[in-house]
Amino acid sequence: MRDATIRFFPGHVCVSYLIYLLVCLFFHTPPTVIHTIIVLIFGMFPDFDVFYLQVYFRINKTISREKRTQHHAFPGHYPLLYSPVGFFLVVSSFFPMFIPFQLSIAVNVALLSHFLLDTICVPDGIKWLWPKSQRQIRFLTPRNLRDKHGDAYMWEYPKTYMFKIELILLVICSILFVINDWLYYHVFYLPVLIISVIIFLIFYFSFTMILERFWFSRKRKKNIQNKQD
Repeated sequence: MRDATIRFFPGHVCVSYLIYLLVCLFFHTPPTVIHTIIVLIFGMFPDFDVFYLQVYFRINKTISREKRTQHHAFPGHYPLLYSPVGFFLVVSSFFPMFIPFQLSIAVNVALLSHFLLDTICVPDGIKWLWPKSQRQIRFLTPRNLRDKHGDAYMWEYPKTYMFKIELILLVICSILFVINDWLYYHVFYLPVLIISVIIFLIFYFSFTMILERFWFSRKRKKNIQNKQD
């Protein structure tokens, strides 16, 4: 297996942003920066488990190396555990002055979209029936992604049509971001956006290169050490 390059997959961010824009369009309300950030955070929230799982793996040494690459099998990706977020939808319907109803809808739909996308795009699937069943449900997963985890998944996923759709959505969302700021706030953010993209690319690829060298050099040393043992 070839070493995989660490990549950025913008699907969850783009879909969450489009959901928020559609909700704003339906309710005839202008999108705001704060609400956009909130929706994007909830749209990405299940994937934040990669941070606390690293702490858990250091404490629990019994979990196999293969299992550690399957973070969709852990509680951070159990849809039922996020059902309390739906409570805000009920609260916002009665008390919109505290929680805007359209924001609550966008948050819930964005969160739901995360699990739907993972059901399609990841080889593991999602435990939709937890706790009644531990089965991870998936569908429409490309053949080259099945039974791929960790580095193998990171290498194969960019070859799929889904990754190409993500890139198209990233371009569309970037254009809509500029258009919305101009239409609603009469502020043209194109120069700022271009500078931000350049800075992000420089930082991202620099950090990726450093992290990639450290990660794979560490793996090679471990492989050599295991062979010697």
